[in-house]
Amino acid sequence: MIDVTQHGYDLADEIFKLSIKNQKLLFKTMDIGHAAEFLPYIDESYQVQVFLRFPVSKQKDLISTMASDDVIDLLRLLPLPLRNKLLNENEDKEIITSILELDEGKIGAHVSIDYCEVEMSFSAKDVTKKLIKEAPDLDIVDMVVIHDQHQFKGVIDLKTLLKTEAHITMEDVLHPYVSCHEDTPIDEAIHLLKTTNQKVLPILNDDNQLLGVITLDDALDLLEEAAIEDYEKMITAKVNLNGSFFQAALQRLPWLVMLLVMFIPMMLLSHQFEALLEKVVVLMLFQPLILGTAGNVATQTLALTLQSLSKKQGMFKKTLVKELMTSIMISISMGILALLLAYLYATLRGFNDPTPLTFSLIIGLSLASTLFFAPLIAITIPSMLQLLKVDPAIASGPFITTLIDVSALLIYFSIATLLLGGL
Repeated sequence: MIDVTQHGYDLADEIFKLSIKNQKLLFKTMDIGHAAEFLPYIDESYQVQVFLRFPVSKQKDLISTMASDDVIDLLRLLPLPLRNKLLNENEDKEIITSILELDEGKIGAHVSIDYCEVEMSFSAKDVTKKLIKEAPDLDIVDMVVIHDQHQFKGVIDLKTLLKTEAHITMEDVLHPYVSCHEDTPIDEAIHLLKTTNQKVLPILNDDNQLLGVITLDDALDLLEEAAIEDYEKMITAKVNLNGSFFQAALQRLPWLVMLLVMFIPMMLLSHQFEALLEKVVVLMLFQPLILGTAGNVATQTLALTLQSLSKKQGMFKKTLVKELMTSIMISISMGILALLLAYLYATLRGFNDPTPLTFSLIIGLSLASTLFFAPLIAITIPSMLQLLKVDPAIASGPFITTLIDVSALLIYFSIATLLLGGL
């Protein structure tokens, strides 16, 4: 028997283990309040399926009971006819519809509307009465939004309200409060919330009217979603721990096939230097060193680039200069070290053609060059993608990896051909 009074997260975990039949039986008798607690914790890919297992008579009540931001997230996933049906019976239909129409990449699409709002002319006593009356239906009870003819004016927190004398109006105790526009990118809005040290961030529309607010827990959820999304792009596969192996294979195969096709330029490039490789077969032994080291350095630079691009422009410029100087230092140091090791290897093996000095110069110069150019590629590609309004996180996929491998091979074989007399 499942304890429906436990925390929503734990309840969702237990319910997910039940069969579909047992879930439907449970949902027939489950209290709407408990259902509203656990449903937001169901994985997004299964949330609609679980919601549809509730009796139709309970679906409307469930939408009315859940927190507004959770309702908006769920409605986005529902089929349009069902979404419209549920919205038509919701008292907040107009504002929820306007939020659903916003771009999910902007902060306005993720606001909560479960707060108390009053006119600026209200006294502290009137505000307190209104807050107490509405509190059972609110998700946010520790602050009150103040407006004047629907124009946003500020926020007063519960502590300040309780300390204010009953007759004093909100206009007399209102302090400046930072807000942002509904079309602000999510990362910029969260950065603003972080730097202002506010508990909530009011989100305004073009008419300076309050669309909703973003709370600290909303910000944490959005940051987690963004991190997971970027991670999925980096591994070119959607993370779904509950899916079948067949679904996982179908998601990953297209990218792996694409990677196989993109390997063709490397084969063609190697073919162009076939005569060189036949004469100096030992060059193949050091090829993994060149490619692997370049890939590792590029991955580190790419991670820092993606991180800095999500922050202010000044941060990216600072990171760019720092990474360029770092790549110069690393390339020179690693090039000298590789040259010494290659010279020692060639001497011990008794190389005559090429000589130990020539061979070591090939390895040292090739590694130094690739370690200088690989970070440049890792910085340039994401930057160009952002200028083109494309998410730079996709640069972490097979495209940039293959581009760096091809560039490293070209540098390696070109330097070898040059130093070995144009073979």
